[in-house]
Amino acid sequence: MISFVVLFKVLRGYNDILFYFFLVMLKNIFYTDDIVDSDMTFFKFKMVPILSSAVYLLSAYFYRRNNMAGVMAVLLGYSLTCLAFDSRSTGVVFFLSAIVIYFFNRKIEITRAKVVLFALVALVIFQIAYIFYVDGVLAGKIGGEHARTQMSRVSNPYNPLQLLMTGRGETFAAVTAINDKPYFGHGSWATDKTLKYYQILLMFHDEEFNANKVMEADYLIPSHSILLGAWINCGIGGFFAVLLLLIYLLKMGFHLIRNAQHAALYPVIVILTIGLVWAFAFSPFQQLRFSIPATGAILLSSYYDFIYDEDEGYDEMELAQLPDPIKTGY
Repeated sequence: MISFVVLFKVLRGYNDILFYFFLVMLKNIFYTDDIVDSDMTFFKFKMVPILSSAVYLLSAYFYRRNNMAGVMAVLLGYSLTCLAFDSRSTGVVFFLSAIVIYFFNRKIEITRAKVVLFALVALVIFQIAYIFYVDGVLAGKIGGEHARTQMSRVSNPYNPLQLLMTGRGETFAAVTAINDKPYFGHGSWATDKTLKYYQILLMFHDEEFNANKVMEADYLIPSHSILLGAWINCGIGGFFAVLLLLIYLLKMGFHLIRNAQHAALYPVIVILTIGLVWAFAFSPFQQLRFSIPATGAILLSSYYDFIYDEDEGYDEMELAQLPDPIKTGY
């Protein structure tokens, strides 16, 4: 809470927010929070934080100058790079962000029928692209050992749901833990004393139980989800508190996506909003105090700037340079 308040007070406009991402990029260049012990972890935990900050800076720079081709090149190029180097979740977030930015900057009247049609077409295109992705990973042309290991666990690697289940087995173990103590939870950072949930995780990872490995450390109840982690730690009250936080943040983010195409920070807003959905669903509970305060502060600051038009730097783009606002029906 303190970090959120401080960041909200500090990040008050275009220059402040981009300078924050620049500092984050520098920090990640010289110091990495996670352990980097393989090619996969090097890109995912070392390069992705650095490159993501750089993409925020570049996309905002090009968008402010009305260079949509530059924005699309940066976002799509980065998303494909992430998909090729075993950072699928980051790649998907930036790819979807590119699509959203493109469509909301075109003179397209969005209706329910068009949304349904686009969703169906996107689903077909995704499955076709996913087939080529799986073929490339299995052939060793793209991806890494981590992706190939995950695909070897499932009976049908061409089913994306099976890949999601083996890649996020912690989520399914968390559901069992919640079912055991649904009202008050297991307590803050509760350990898996009986290793019941750890063995469920191993089942999804198709791994054998290793007693020697278990003796080396105390295992927390797995969740890999902010929402489910809140339920495990704090019970149903904690779950609804975090869910309410997500709803408020998404409400502000979606409002800006629909109406703030003139904002110089529009690409950053879109990426952060879409990233929130994945973070609350599939990111570790610790992200609630690591990355969510900054995301919330940026969205809230941008929302207030848009509503009250208090920040001169927020509206630095000439409206005449952009397409007409989209008729969304809101």
